[in-house]
Amino acid sequence: MDIDWQGYPCDGRYDELVAGPGQGREPVPDLLADLLALGPRELAARQEAADLAIKEMGITFTVICGGRRQQGHLDRRALGEGRPRNLIGKAPNHHPQRRSFAMLSRVAENIYWLARHIERAENTTRIIAVNANLLLDLPKGIAPGWRPLIDITGNAALFEQHHDDYGERQVVRFLLSDERNPTSIINSLAAARENCRTIRDIVPREGWEQINELYLFASEGLQRGLTKDGSYPFLKQLILGAQTITGLLSGTMLQDQGYSFLRIGRRLERADMTTRIADVRSASLVPAQTTELRPYDNIQWVSVLKSLTAYQMYRRSEQIRVQRSAVLRFLFQSPAFPRSVLHCIDAVRASLESLPRNEAALRVAGRLKRNVAELKLARLSQSELHAFVDELQTDIANLHGEITATWFPPPLAEAG
Repeated sequence: MDIDWQGYPCDGRYDELVAGPGQGREPVPDLLADLLALGPRELAARQEAADLAIKEMGITFTVICGGRRQQGHLDRRALGEGRPRNLIGKAPNHHPQRRSFAMLSRVAENIYWLARHIERAENTTRIIAVNANLLLDLPKGIAPGWRPLIDITGNAALFEQHHDDYGERQVVRFLLSDERNPTSIINSLAAARENCRTIRDIVPREGWEQINELYLFASEGLQRGLTKDGSYPFLKQLILGAQTITGLLSGTMLQDQGYSFLRIGRRLERADMTTRIADVRSASLVPAQTTELRPYDNIQWVSVLKSLTAYQMYRRSEQIRVQRSAVLRFLFQSPAFPRSVLHCIDAVRASLESLPRNEAALRVAGRLKRNVAELKLARLSQSELHAFVDELQTDIANLHGEITATWFPPPLAEAG
């Protein structure tokens, strides 16, 4: 690779390669040596990846002319030295607590969805595993079957387009590996992997490796996961892998704006799934007035708790037997349980407070928190609970919409 330094058209400006007429910058020799050491295919692949990153993240460059910023010129500067446009908030100052808080909105969006997809994959895996165990504990005549899992994910219409029967194999395959289902576990992991790939300089390398390994494990083990003998260890490893990623990112990422979006995405997805499980599962339980079936009522409410890894924490917190009113209060209003709706929304509000331009989102989150905290759950019939959950999910969707409108870039069609 030869560069004609004398004929390089810098026109009084300089960029990442040229410091002036006939004068290369200090890193240029090492850069050229690295590039020459790459094969043609590797070089083309890296160029394609760089082009994609610039397109997806909206990177632009500022320009230095004659040692100072020049009005009326579109100057370029080495990546990492210039200030990109499309930032969240204002340029950071040098206050020790407010340093390095500017972030590309595309990066913020990728972090947010990375967290949501990992959480979604874990939650979907868990409800499959818990339902399989529940069906073993209940008589066939009253077992809820596999339909409730499709209702929890909100994909009944899509499922019925491709299947005539809510059998175990059809439902598990749809939730686990069906590429036509956008919320399937394999699609969630693929989306998390792609979001992480585009922000690999933001997350620790170990985080990217763990996400990639979990996706490959899921892809290669799908057939084993659909068998009777292989499903339990396969699902257990998926849950463990997702929890490992969550813990690793929480323990190693910088606690900055990026981490705030990670927490917001995770907690919002968690709150949404908790409301869905509580609503659908409580509707499919044995009627309390059915005396001969009342002994099974306890088993089913235990399964609701286990679907959210909440059984042991419920027993420690409530210190009473498992019953409807106490379970609902714990899942919706516990301030200490990390999967309760109230705790999740409170965590979202705390993360929003660290972001600029947060007034509208905080108002929505505050209203959502009040609605949950003030509700008298013990007095609600099943139909009233269902109506409340519908309203709650609408509020969660509104909060997501406010976050999207405030901090994330518009779709490409709108942006163009």
